[in-house]
Amino acid sequence: MFNKQRKERNMPNDETVPRQPRPVSKAQNIFAILLAVIFLGVVICGGIYMRKHSSQGAAGAMMQTGTGATTSGKVVQKVNDLTITLEMRGGLRPAENEIPIEFRKGSQPVDVGNVKLSFDMNMPGMTMHDAATVSPAGSPGKYRAKIKPEMAGDWVATLDYSGPQGQGRTSFPLSVKQ
Repeated sequence: MFNKQRKERNMPNDETVPRQPRPVSKAQNIFAILLAVIFLGVVICGGIYMRKHSSQGAAGAMMQTGTGATTSGKVVQKVNDLTITLEMRGGLRPAENEIPIEFRKGSQPVDVGNVKLSFDMNMPGMTMHDAATVSPAGSPGKYRAKIKPEMAGDWVATLDYSGPQGQGRTSFPLSVKQ
């Protein structure tokens, strides 16, 4: 009989009631919610910080300020000690566009040497890239870019220069309208 009781204790039978999970307390629920809110806050703030402070150029970290253009107007960017102005006269279209570019150091126009301008659009499954043909415009510090974006939409323009004023890069958002 002693062995029979021992076997019954060690052997589960079909009538055994499964263990019920321990109920979650109100304090545990509050802690979980608070932890999730803090995590989301860190992720969002980190993304904002990275977006504002990610301006790596060819020569390393560059100081960059300015605003981007949506469809038309001027874009003014500050890179190192230069002010770069791009004019989007009448807005950008998916056709041949001519964009005057000016480089100034203080109030003086300055030549920067080689200038490159490109537009990039990232879409799920593909990336579009259009490069401009940039040439000097005849007077110091003035250049003219010709570019034909493949389609309307939101693009990121990247302007690079290298020459007598050193190297620099800036990027800004812009929209090409139909």
